[in-house]
Amino acid sequence: PFAADLHRLRATACLRRSSNEADEAQQRLLTALDIARDQQALSVELRAATDLAEMWAIAGERNKALELLSGVRVRITEGAALPDLVHADEVLSNWS
Repeated sequence: PFAADLHRLRATACLRRSSNEADEAQQRLLTALDIARDQQALSVELRAATDLAEMWAIAGERNKALELLSGVRVRITEGAALPDLVHADEVLSNWS
């Protein structure tokens, strides 16, 4: 899961540096999702999906973002008070 989270954090750094790096950030988040899924690291997948969904929503692709994030969130049945879940739920509730 460390490789996936590293890609996610690098994506965040890209976006903080410049909005011109959005393509690289998106690619890193997609890579993070792939790695997390391959490793069955659901919590890391949720973090990457939340970040990517927020990015897509800002870019006007809210339906795509909602589909991605809700698809990951629905698979998590425990730990509702964990910060990553709370954040994902807040993001989803803002879109409904």
